[in-house]
Amino acid sequence: QVWFNLAWTGVTARTNPVVQALLARGRDFTEADKLPLLEVQRQTVATIIPRWKALADKGVVELSASPYYHPILPLLCDTDLARSADPSSPLPASRFRWRSDAEAQIRLATAAHERRFGAPPAGMWPSEGSVTAEILPLVRAAGLRWLVSDEAILWKTLAGSAATRPTSPPSPTTPTFCPGPTFQCASGEYMVMPAHNNGATAASCSVCGILSTNFSSTTIWFE
Repeated sequence: QVWFNLAWTGVTARTNPVVQALLARGRDFTEADKLPLLEVQRQTVATIIPRWKALADKGVVELSASPYYHPILPLLCDTDLARSADPSSPLPASRFRWRSDAEAQIRLATAAHERRFGAPPAGMWPSEGSVTAEILPLVRAAGLRWLVSDEAILWKTLAGSAATRPTSPPSPTTPTFCPGPTFQCASGEYMVMPAHNNGATAASCSVCGILSTNFSSTTIWFE
């Protein structure tokens, strides 16, 4: 158990003398060794929200939330939306359509975030990256400016073929210019910002400016 907790102790916490002593010993741990290590972890975890809040207050980062109980928002709106991702998906015998549940999950998440950070989240990372056009108005109505999902979802939405999808992503320092698409709604446009699989890549468009993205994420940016 001591080794397990040491393995999950991050770089910053490893500067703590308690952690350094345990790492240096490397064996023959006892229950008494575990207790001070757990206390270091508790102290470290207690600093996470204040540190991110301080960065957000300075404008260094934008913070995201996730739906409150981590549901799949499109399926709360309509279980039949499973077939928009995979037409062969089995569906429940009784169709479930509770848009108000999805709205509540977003509302509870933004409220909890504001209680902890003193401001609402800038965007949302949907559970499992699950997005459909049907949830975009709900997210926008909650005051969120962007969603993050997966690049594969973007290309499936575009019906991109193997010939059109990039197979050799640019370097992380090369801006990727966004060709669209946009999802229209009564209050404005939804701009989808693609990223690439090889790490942090800047995405740019004339509407949104430069946006830094990571890994294979795709940011849906509201304007």
